Amino acid sequence: MIMAGAPLPKTFPRRFGRFFRRITQALIFGPNPAPRMILRAWWRPKLTRFNGVFDAGFYLAQMPEGPARRGAARDPALHYQLIGRRQGRIPNLDSAALEVTDGNTITTWRNPSSPVGVALVLNHARGGGSSHLLKLYTRAMEEEGWKIIAPQRVGNETPLFICRDSTEKIFLDLLKDQQVLRSFAMSHGVSKIIINHLIDLPLESPGFIQSLSRDLCAQYEILLHDYFMACPRIDLIDSEGRFCDLAGATKCALCLGKSGPVLRGLDPNKWRAASEVLLSGAARVVAPSEDHARRLRRTFPGVEIEVWEPEDDRALPSVDAPPPLTPGEPMRVLLLGALNHSKGQSVVLALARELSARKAHMRLTLLGPASDAGRLKRAGVRVLGRYLSSEVEHLIRVQRPHLIFLPAIWPETWSFVLTEALRSSAVITAFDLGAIAERLRRLRRGRLIPYAFHADPVRLADFFLSLRSEFETDAKLRS
Repeated sequence: MIMAGAPLPKTFPRRFGRFFRRITQALIFGPNPAPRMILRAWWRPKLTRFNGVFDAGFYLAQMPEGPARRGAARDPALHYQLIGRRQGRIPNLDSAALEVTDGNTITTWRNPSSPVGVALVLNHARGGGSSHLLKLYTRAMEEEGWKIIAPQRVGNETPLFICRDSTEKIFLDLLKDQQVLRSFAMSHGVSKIIINHLIDLPLESPGFIQSLSRDLCAQYEILLHDYFMACPRIDLIDSEGRFCDLAGATKCALCLGKSGPVLRGLDPNKWRAASEVLLSGAARVVAPSEDHARRLRRTFPGVEIEVWEPEDDRALPSVDAPPPLTPGEPMRVLLLGALNHSKGQSVVLALARELSARKAHMRLTLLGPASDAGRLKRAGVRVLGRYLSSEVEHLIRVQRPHLIFLPAIWPETWSFVLTEALRSSAVITAFDLGAIAERLRRLRRGRLIPYAFHADPVRLADFFLSLRSEFETDAKLRS
C-alpha cells in the first residue's frame, strides 16, 4: 500500500523505458558508425534542412564534458534530431535569440535612454515561479528607471549565456569566459548585479559573483525563491520523501548521502557557510514571504533578509463564495497546477483511492500536468493537463469548483498558483504550512488542513467529507 506523503515508486514500464532509451542511445552514438549511417539515410530529408544552419560547436557546448558529449560529437545533427530537440537544446545561436514568454527571454536594453543605472540579471533556464518572480522584480526596477540587461541562459547542464544588444552578440561560459563577461559589463556601465538562483551553476560560482561585483564596483542583490542556499535539495523534502524543516547538518549529510552522486559528496556545513558568505556580501537579499524569510533566518542568523511580495493580495476577492452544493450533486474538487511529489501527488493519489473505497460523491480534477498522470487517472482523478496562464481564469470558471485543493507538502514560498485560485470564488484548502497558509490566514479565506493529515488519507478524506456536509447544509439554509 502506498501511503500519502510517501514518494511513488517507479513502475516497471517507466524503469524499463528509461533503461531501453539509454541502451538505444549508447548503440546509435557508440564507436560503430553503422547505426548512424542507417538512420542518416532514413532521416535524410529532415537532416538536409540543417545544412548551413546547424552549429555543431554551439550545440555540443550545451552538454557537459563526458560520454554523452563524446557520443553526440560523432554526429551532432543526428543527435539533435533524435535526442536534442526533446531535451530542449538549441541548434544555433539565432534560434537561442528568439523572444519567448516564460521569463527566460533575452530582455536586453529595455527602457530609458538615461537610466538610474544598468543592472545585469543572471537567471537559470528552468522557468517556473522563480523566473516569474524575477520578471516581476525587474519590471518594478524598470518602473524606477533601471535599464535591464538579462542574458539568456542556454540549458541547465552548463553555465552558458548569450549577451547581446543592437551591435553585438556574445556566447560565453560564465566561468571559462569570465574576462569576456567583465569587459561586456564594463562597456555597458553595469552598476548592479541581480542573482536569481545559483541552481545549475558550478560550486565556484559564488566566488566569481563576488569577484565580478568588486571588479565592476557594482553591488549585487540576491532573489530567494526556495531553500537552495540552505539545502541543495531545494524544497526541504528529504531522501525519504518527508519534509525535514531545514534539518541540522548531521541529518542533512545523511540525507544527501542517499541522493545520488551529484549531492553525495557535498558537505552541508561547507555548503551553508559558502551561502552565508555570499548572502552576507549582498546589498539586498529578498524573499517573497515572511514564512520563507523566517525559515532561512534560522539557518543564516547574521543575514538580513527583506520580504518583497511579488503580488498585492489586497486586490483579490475577500470572501469565499462557492457554487451551491445539492445533496445529489458530486462535490467538485479542483487541483490546480503541476503535481509531483513535493507538490502533493502522493497525497492526491491516496486521497482519491480512499474516497473511491468509500464511494464518496466527490470528483477530483487536476488542471495541470502530473509526473505520474497514469496512476492518478486509474485512481479516478480527471487529469486535464497543461494550460496557458492566460486561460487559467476561464478554465477555473468552466470547472465551477466548490473546492480548490493545493496539496503541497513543502513550505511554498509564495505560490502564483494560489493567486490564480484566490481570484475564483471557490473555497481553497491547503495544509497549514508555508506561504500558502500564511496568505490564506492573512486574507481570512479558505480552510487550512492540519499538516499531519498529509500522511493519513483516512483523516484527510474525513476532512473533505465534513466540508461536503457543511456545503450541503449551507445550500439548504440559503434555499
